[in-house]
Amino acid sequence: MGNQGKCLELDAEAFRFRAAGSVFRCRPEQLLRGKVYARPEKRTYEVRNFTFRELASTASRLVLEARNREFGFSATLDFTVSDDRLSVRIDPFKLIETRSASFRLLELSLLPGLLETERGEEAEWLLPAYTGALAEPGRLTTDCRTRNRFYMDQSEWEKFNQFNAFCVMTRRGSLLAIVAEGDFSAWCDSEVEDGFCRCFTTFRLRHAPDELLSSGPMRIDYRMRAARVPWPELAMQYRSCLIEETGVIPLSERLDGNPVLAYAAEAARIKLFLATKYPTVPDGSSPVRVHATFAEAGKILDALRGRGLEKAIVTLVGWNIDGHDGAYPTRFPVDPRLGGEEGLKALIAKATAMGYQIVVHDNVTDAYLRSPDLDCDMLSTDEYGERQISGIWAGGEAYKLCPAVCLERYGATLDRIHALGFHGCAYLDAQTTGLFRCSHPKHPADEREFALSLCRILEYVRRLYGASSSENCASYALPYCDEAANLGRSGWEQFRSRLDDGFNRLVSRIVPFYNVAVHGLVIYRSCWSSRTGLFGLYENLGNDWFEFEYTPGGLGCDFRDALDDVEASARIRRELPDLAGSFVEEYRENEDGIFIRFTHDITFTFHTKGGTLTITRGSRVIAVINQNRDEK
Repeated sequence: MGNQGKCLELDAEAFRFRAAGSVFRCRPEQLLRGKVYARPEKRTYEVRNFTFRELASTASRLVLEARNREFGFSATLDFTVSDDRLSVRIDPFKLIETRSASFRLLELSLLPGLLETERGEEAEWLLPAYTGALAEPGRLTTDCRTRNRFYMDQSEWEKFNQFNAFCVMTRRGSLLAIVAEGDFSAWCDSEVEDGFCRCFTTFRLRHAPDELLSSGPMRIDYRMRAARVPWPELAMQYRSCLIEETGVIPLSERLDGNPVLAYAAEAARIKLFLATKYPTVPDGSSPVRVHATFAEAGKILDALRGRGLEKAIVTLVGWNIDGHDGAYPTRFPVDPRLGGEEGLKALIAKATAMGYQIVVHDNVTDAYLRSPDLDCDMLSTDEYGERQISGIWAGGEAYKLCPAVCLERYGATLDRIHALGFHGCAYLDAQTTGLFRCSHPKHPADEREFALSLCRILEYVRRLYGASSSENCASYALPYCDEAANLGRSGWEQFRSRLDDGFNRLVSRIVPFYNVAVHGLVIYRSCWSSRTGLFGLYENLGNDWFEFEYTPGGLGCDFRDALDDVEASARIRRELPDLAGSFVEEYRENEDGIFIRFTHDITFTFHTKGGTLTITRGSRVIAVINQNRDEK
């Protein structure tokens, strides 16, 4: 660098900074982009021409004003560098619009040119879709663009976005970019155009031109590497950042003094589907079909114990009136078709006597108009002022209670459920899936407030029961959740036809980046299926999760078909009680297969040619599982 005493500088040729023992460069014209809405023309323009003025500079900090005179706005970019990290912050109150009568700033994109590569140059991107979408931009011969939101955008829920980071890996270096602030209104943009390949962050500043500018701070932390490193190494670095920067406490450090969580970490989750309505119709008028009464559920537990399952979190789905998703927010009375409250309490007593935890599956913020307990004033409303609808399920059209006021109105129901005698790691479904906002004048909430209010409910249930669990577990929810169910690695092939063409052209495969990062931070569970058996469960680095019915034909599987795998899984679990709390310390891929080494001397070796998984502790083989579902 020109000034040897400084770690950051900008001149006519490049923005440069020193990190991780190397100097990184970004062309000034690729330092910042914007998007504005022109009110007279009713159209948007992309803005790339900025003039930069230095406002302050020290050895490790550089503050720049970026100004665009044509559209009349300026932004202040605050760069700091230390060791291997470059941080870039935008203060929203230093965004100035001087021609806002005509032009409204909608978006800002930071450092599009950082580690850009030329078309044809070998590089990889790790995009924040599914558990990590690996892209190879250099192989494309035509221009291409895709946009992936950090966390799940309801309009593209099929991507199951769950984390606030992306990676770029090139021959000149690698980066792990973490959107530390402003992450609920940010996207990872990827483009192949003008002979270059770029991957960068874009912040939304307002939803629509008639809104005020966002008042939320924006910050990206780039963890730099001087060489090209594989994605698993960056996943482990992301885990370290989650612990150091966001206050996530490793699972192993939360077990002492919490017997509920300690038990859950060594147990299988057994979901029992009791009753539901189908087919799903808008008015929820389909009949309830029973797939296991409380007495029959007890028989399933007897069969599981007979196969050696010593620890289980029995999770009842559809115990409430009208079954699964039947009449929320109404839960009571307990559905009489299953045996009523007396039968439920008998099942709770039976599970408890067997040493099992027993809890309910609950969709705590879902609401159906047929519910006699529905308070419509508690429903969230969308940007058009209409009731927010999230889909059609068993109870009909499902509306979304605003989580900012949900506990205020319905928290007593959660207490009443707990008072029935349920105990263990409580499960709330879909708490960290699609992002919503509420426009109700009595309880407005933006995406961040909406999402973190859902986390508050998770935290309340955690304090009530001792531990909490949810379907998926976005990175913002990690401080509030103890268990994540099904992180969604396998959805790409299923939903590929519904995704944007740019994504499908860029992405080569889905990898378990997020699984590697969060294993050992939460109990991660992968669902067993009759098609993939235990091999599929462990392939996703998951812990045991089974979904059963007594009478087949519903959402679960016939428990009788899984008893052999339950027995094999229980045997493995007894040998590896510390697996859930173990970090992934090494993850290697080659033509022979995949090798994973966890803490506590546990290894998984997937053999491509033989189609087997070998699980070991030290030199001792715990199990050999065939992909064709035979276990040795």
